[in-house]
Amino acid sequence: MTRIWQGGVILLLIIAAAAVYWFWGDIVRAPTNSDTGQGASSLMLAADAYPLYPSVAWGSVASATLEDLTGVELMSQPVTDITDIALVSGPFERYYQMKLFGAGWTVDNSRAASGAGSDITVYQKGSNFIATTFTTDFKGTKPGEPVECPCDVTLGIFSGTAQ
Repeated sequence: MTRIWQGGVILLLIIAAAAVYWFWGDIVRAPTNSDTGQGASSLMLAADAYPLYPSVAWGSVASATLEDLTGVELMSQPVTDITDIALVSGPFERYYQMKLFGAGWTVDNSRAASGAGSDITVYQKGSNFIATTFTTDFKGTKPGEPVECPCDVTLGIFSGTAQ
């Protein structure tokens, strides 16, 4: 009877370990090239950028430059017809700020930029950089008048190194 009980406990532990590996592995792993639609390409965002901000749909990874930085970027599908940009950009920026600060990244204020409906925050860790961006497409604004919503907001993640 004791052997049957021990065998059952061992089987349950194996099943539990497999379930934990399957569940947590999908959450914390960085996407492979096939996950990002890049086929055999070697394009990959920095591992600390993953998992991606979950509240938007993301496109494919593409080669990119950002001032003197060379790397790759991933842009979201636009979040359309919003009336408050901060409702989209704020949670996105906080998500990456918490994630990257927790992983040892610091903000490089010399590379930051902000304007009406756009922003770039650059994080640095050693010789590596991750930038979070958002841009806004204002609809119906007439030339010479202040920009106003409704608008579409596109979020972006860049990772790379200095040239």
